[in-house]
Amino acid sequence: MDSLTQIVLAAAIAAAIAPPGHRRAALLAGAALGTLPDLDVIPVTLLTDDPVARMT
Repeated sequence: MDSLTQIVLAAAIAAAIAPPGHRRAALLAGAALGTLPDLDVIPVTLLTDDPVARMT
């Protein structure tokens, strides 16, 4: 799943289960937490120069 779809899906799910008064905060929290799976590439990129290690 691409990053944009992951952010939108997480935000939509968070907003759907949040109470009406907290939907805006739930959208932001869901979007922020939806990006976490994509951020694992940052340490790998910074710690290695090997293209094979980056791909796997």
